[in-house]
Amino acid sequence: MSRPGLEAYLTYLCDGDVLVIYSLSRLGRSTAATLELLEDLRGRGVRVVSIAEQIDTGSAMGRFVTTLLAALAEMEAELTQERVLAGLAAARERGG
Repeated sequence: MSRPGLEAYLTYLCDGDVLVIYSLSRLGRSTAATLELLEDLRGRGVRVVSIAEQIDTGSAMGRFVTTLLAALAEMEAELTQERVLAGLAAARERGG
């Protein structure tokens, strides 16, 4: 999925910078995309700090927790989608 605003912002980051985000769930649309972006930033010397989860990817523990939370965020989004689809199907069955 194209995210021109994020992509443009990321071009300005360089070694030693810190990207502060509100929540890890807002960084990527999937676990794979989030982890790929985080790895790219790490390779460029950029740390990521998440305010909501209080995570800093500058440490091994921070990177580990980030990986877990990225997977949980993707699962939560998928569960929400499943619930919405189930609710729409139930409404159709009731004639609504």
